[in-house]
Amino acid sequence: MDRWNAAAHPLLAVSILSVLSSIKTRAGSDVDRQYVPISDVVNFFEPCGVEPDDVRYIIAQLLEHRLVEPFEPNTETYSEGTKIGITFAGEAHLELALSEAVYAEQMALVTGYKLASRRDDLSSRAKDMGNADARDELVEIFLQYLLSEDDTKVTLPKTENYQALRKMRAEFLGKRH
Repeated sequence: MDRWNAAAHPLLAVSILSVLSSIKTRAGSDVDRQYVPISDVVNFFEPCGVEPDDVRYIIAQLLEHRLVEPFEPNTETYSEGTKIGITFAGEAHLELALSEAVYAEQMALVTGYKLASRRDDLSSRAKDMGNADARDELVEIFLQYLLSEDDTKVTLPKTENYQALRKMRAEFLGKRH
């Protein structure tokens, strides 16, 4: 796969970081358990309707941006068996994505939109960024857009294994400071 379509799964990178963060939290101080094979991450998202190539592409991007790291630090090529885990930068990125209003505002301003009506809604609010209410509305519209777009592509199974993703999606719309 040469190019992944971000609009296809707008929350996939955040979802992968959330899953890896959950794994790290559950592992506690057991460093070996904080890392999982790429194949496990791919397999985790398959019941959600996410194409394996999309997951692999995002993992490659997360590795490139050092939001995720291989267990073996000198690894230059990655395979399905390569164990990966979230980095401190990945945890910071996840925290920003879930709770920081300024981060969400900036993402709303630079994201492309397939729906002209949504783009126009956001554009009208972006003209009044000095108004706190307009900024709050911009963030709310943007986050709702991301979730609605993601909902059309991703179905979370109701099993306990997907609790971290359900929690992440709920937090995504939560209070931002």
